Amino acid sequence: MADWPPKKNTAFEVQFPIYDADGDLVTAATTPDSEVSKDHGTFTDCTNEAIEIATSSGVYYLSLTNTEMNADIVATITKTGTAGAKTAVNVMYTVTRQLVDLAWPTTTGRSMDVDATGGVEITAGQSVNVASFTAGAIDAAAIATGAIDADAIADNAIDAGAIAADAITAAKIAAGAIDADAIAADAIGSSEFAQAAADKVWSSATRNLTALGFVLGAADIGTGAIDADALAADAVTELRSLASGTSDSGSTTTMVDAARAEGDTDYWKGCLILFTSGTIAGQVRLITGFTPASDTITFTPATTQAVSTQTYEILPAGGVDLRLWLGSAPNALQSGRVDSYVGAMAAAVIAAASFAAGAIDAAAIGTGAIDADAIAAAALTAAKFAAGAIDAAAIAPDAIGSSEFAQAAADKVWASATRNLTALGFVLAAADIGADAIGASELAADAANEIADAILKRDIDQVEATAAVHSLTTAILKAVSRIRDNAGTLQVFRTDGITVHMSQTVTTDAALDPVDELAAGV
Repeated sequence: MADWPPKKNTAFEVQFPIYDADGDLVTAATTPDSEVSKDHGTFTDCTNEAIEIATSSGVYYLSLTNTEMNADIVATITKTGTAGAKTAVNVMYTVTRQLVDLAWPTTTGRSMDVDATGGVEITAGQSVNVASFTAGAIDAAAIATGAIDADAIADNAIDAGAIAADAITAAKIAAGAIDADAIAADAIGSSEFAQAAADKVWSSATRNLTALGFVLGAADIGTGAIDADALAADAVTELRSLASGTSDSGSTTTMVDAARAEGDTDYWKGCLILFTSGTIAGQVRLITGFTPASDTITFTPATTQAVSTQTYEILPAGGVDLRLWLGSAPNALQSGRVDSYVGAMAAAVIAAASFAAGAIDAAAIGTGAIDADAIAAAALTAAKFAAGAIDAAAIAPDAIGSSEFAQAAADKVWASATRNLTALGFVLAAADIGADAIGASELAADAANEIADAILKRDIDQVEATAAVHSLTTAILKAVSRIRDNAGTLQVFRTDGITVHMSQTVTTDAALDPVDELAAGV
């Protein structure tokens, strides 16, 4: 079960991690549900269920039966009931023979003994190699049917000059005896390969070797026989990608393909999408979401042009090189942390919603740290400031000037019809005004006139009850209100004509016609 690669129709144990959305391992996953698909078939429940390795490792193993492994491509998915756990996906390409099935030289009891020069030893110290034979020494009659197979021929031992004409017929060659290593470079050219032979290879309507009754197994392919030129583009795609297709439409951040049949939201989230045709060929983007209802994949960052009808591949999740992603190297870490000083931030990247209520208090703001340019429009609301967070030390000198203080803001201070701060919810107490703060220079001429006008126009009945006898109020009452001589006492009444506000004793002298004087009012 532990040999690699997985062998077709043979029980196999696959091991895999289960991650959450943050890329952390999920331990003790609950109610695991594993399903298997064979050769693109429908996923069905596995015979066995995924089991965690050891305790709290986050790595699990799933034992697949012979029947479940009886396919060329075996895919499994494992889901769990643990909140946030992501589906684990495994794809295995089976083989009919494994490395353990091959015999290795110099292994006692299992193969021939090969000496240091490549010769096969018959007895100790005696061997037969290519140099032991003269040209033409071995002809067809000398070789028994099946006597020479692949293991008997050293690399390049038989070249064109060593073979007599017609010496080797089909009956003389054992199945698989001639592999890539046995054929010298360019030994078979166009002159050796008849056109009729080439035509017969592709005589099948389906144009494949299987249709001709030939199945190519691992043992039939020599070391290095399949190089880059031998691999078709779709073969490379199948090896490196989880899925592929052709988009129907899209934008610079979305791709729509109606052929996508996955039913789970964000099925491909975290994987990479590679566009392989059109004007955006070669561009790789991180998948941020998948919407099954519209068969839409979203990705970031945006492509240089909108997606239209491009071929694409979905690649497994992997690390991202920030230097390639950003186009330049990121700033060095600052004390082990990502560099996040003000100059590293894009304009308005921190908005009002980024701050918890009271997050910025007076201690958090350095002197002059926040000036007009640092604050995005409407980013700071009342709820964002803790009580007393902004004090004098937090505001840089001249940070708020005429250019930062809009005329509309000044107008709003006096927006009340009565033009006073009380109407705006502000009460100015004596403690708020410094000693001698308002002097002659601070009191404008029109303000002094306005005060005088208010005094002259004020109705005396608003102040008479509390006015002292020796006050301007009494003089005005004596001039405009009721007065009388009450048996030698002059009485001055308030505006109601009943209440005596002040009294003066009258002294008379007949010679002075007849009032001599009025005493001080009481």
